Amino acid sequence: MPKAFIPAITGAQSTAIAHALRASGWHVEGSSRSRDGNVPGRVFDADTLVLTIPQDHRPSAMTDFVELWITAAIQGAVKRIVLNVGGTPGPAEAHPFFADLHQAQHCVISSGLPYVILQPTVYLDNLAAPWAAQGLAAGMITYPADPKAEISWMSHRTLGQWVAAVAGGGCDGQTLPIGGPEPLTGAELAREIGAGLGREITYVSIPPEAFAEGMNATMGSPAGDRLAAIYARLTAEPTSMRTDPTKATDLGIELETARAFASRGLR
Repeated sequence: MPKAFIPAITGAQSTAIAHALRASGWHVEGSSRSRDGNVPGRVFDADTLVLTIPQDHRPSAMTDFVELWITAAIQGAVKRIVLNVGGTPGPAEAHPFFADLHQAQHCVISSGLPYVILQPTVYLDNLAAPWAAQGLAAGMITYPADPKAEISWMSHRTLGQWVAAVAGGGCDGQTLPIGGPEPLTGAELAREIGAGLGREITYVSIPPEAFAEGMNATMGSPAGDRLAAIYARLTAEPTSMRTDPTKATDLGIELETARAFASRGLR
């Protein structure tokens, strides 16, 4: 039985990844997020190390996390690294947040180990977050994405399926933008979520600046400003989070639809 090791395994994305790997026949171990630089010895004999970049927006925190675990992988017998970037970065020069994500990717690419990098679009699971759930209860999706942007929304469950599909090899050396089965505008997303919930839902776009202010209050500055950069990019590049599902089909991945997610995860 192959072994995967997942740092920060209790996070929402990592929990979905662990579930999918176990369902695919992997032995999965992990650790909680460590701030003291200690790496458990259990990682050294893992076949695959699965990293999800943490939502830690302190200076260099993201790259420090990735570098710590890559060093452990190189010192041990790890055969492959799967990096979940957790988002779709724009050009490195466009924003410091994007620069950090590109630097983390570079760390993996230059490690000398076989790797796969996954760049998800936007998670449907965000709609269940406290900052979005209140609006949804009132019949609105309030989100900082341009309503005309065509986004291939995806679920954490789909993320897990992707990791399970690539963790054993077959896609080494590739950086893969990943998303759901179809791109949806704001109105189309509301229609599909409404169909899953059995009630009418409307889409209300909020300015990225307002989103940033709210997230800064919740997570601490500059987290909101950095996360808002993802959505501000959609105004200038409305198809930047539209993905082609062909690769997923080739790998046998079943992409969860927005309607199916709403029926399962938002009721």
